[in-house]
Amino acid sequence: MNHPTPTDCDPTPYATPMAVDVAAKPRRNWVLITLTVLFVGPIALMVAIVFLLAFVAALGGPVDHEQASIPAEATLMSSQSTVVAADGLGHSDIPPNAIRFNGQIFTLKFANADESTQTLHEYVPEGETLDRWSKMIAFLDQPIDAEPIAMARAMADSLLENNPQAPYSIWDYGDGLRCGIDFATWQGDIAEFNVFVLARSPNGKRIVSSQYAERAYGDQMKPFLDGLPERRLDLILQASTIRIPGFAGNR
Repeated sequence: MNHPTPTDCDPTPYATPMAVDVAAKPRRNWVLITLTVLFVGPIALMVAIVFLLAFVAALGGPVDHEQASIPAEATLMSSQSTVVAADGLGHSDIPPNAIRFNGQIFTLKFANADESTQTLHEYVPEGETLDRWSKMIAFLDQPIDAEPIAMARAMADSLLENNPQAPYSIWDYGDGLRCGIDFATWQGDIAEFNVFVLARSPNGKRIVSSQYAERAYGDQMKPFLDGLPERRLDLILQASTIRIPGFAGNR
């Protein structure tokens, strides 16, 4: 599987210090941005997608300058101490009950499987819950006929509506199949960093995506956000190794 390299992801959006005084009710998982904004139910789906793509096209300019091209030939080279693996993924279209990632076990805590609407699987480290977690891996499959880059841009728009100060970057892999978005945000007493990789399903009629997220709470929010510019590229590399169930480009 191809991966981004550190020099390919522009860290500029994270250069400005991030304030953490935005008080709002925290979300359980920012994958809900996609569910809330892009998925409105089977009846209104096509109308919503046409409107969404027109809206994205109109706003494409402001988002484009955040993009960084990621060569398809780029590969992840890591030492044994930092090797990333997601056991069980890539061999089946069905997400497993547990994932080993960076030497840590993530267990399935939420599953909603309905191909007519959307499927969502959320994993957190052993001993943690969906109410309070430090890391999360999630997989989302939606019956939306749209380009991955349009989805990423729409997520960025929704992100900025919730937190206008949130830094983000949109990038592609140069293979014509996938793109990604990473961002930091904060609400209430929670700060979060996310990496989403989005791709078309093999039949081209659905969007499949993976999410890797990390969280910090309370007094740890500021040091967590302050440290992101230095950690961000490594986190993108790690998240990009997670194989997306149902994506033919896994290898």
